[in-house]
Amino acid sequence: MLVKGIVLMFLLACGLYTQAAEPVDDVCAAPMVLSGSITDDLTSAFMRVLVQPCLSKGKDATVTVSSGGGNVPSSFAIYDSVDIFRRGDARLTTIALGVVASSAVIVYLSGDSRKISCNGLIYLHPTSRSISGDMTNDTLRRELEYTSTVAKRYAQIVSLETHLTLPEVEEMMAKGTTFNAQEAVRTGFADEIVGCN
Repeated sequence: MLVKGIVLMFLLACGLYTQAAEPVDDVCAAPMVLSGSITDDLTSAFMRVLVQPCLSKGKDATVTVSSGGGNVPSSFAIYDSVDIFRRGDARLTTIALGVVASSAVIVYLSGDSRKISCNGLIYLHPTSRSISGDMTNDTLRRELEYTSTVAKRYAQIVSLETHLTLPEVEEMMAKGTTFNAQEAVRTGFADEIVGCN
């Protein structure tokens, strides 16, 4: 019981937990919630709680995403882990609740079936990165190159998973674009709208 409590505290701290009011025998059957900042710790928790016990064992899972984003490479790791470790016909359903922005969009797009709440929003914006330390020309050049590479891959994933072309995604990212639920379905971010009945 102590170990379960420690794991639950870790998951809550990382922003990944189940919505079950009571303990469940099959964690894959309980809808999970991913909220807060996308970090390396959250990626680790996602792997331990969703990918390893569910998708890698051929079991379907559902995760609700409600996040303003965070570390883009961490979101790439989550996106990739769903495909790399999935076994059999296991399917991941993602549900956008509230705002799904920035790197959280990539996590949301990892779903085979994607739903959005009737008041949900998807937000794309330019990729940014904080740097500190010596600001030499070499450092700035490397950071710009890194940020450009991350932004290009981000845009490629969004284009691959939606009805938008790469130039359209890049333009929407550059100006900052918000999609409501209806627009999310029309552009291919979501398959259906849920709630508000």
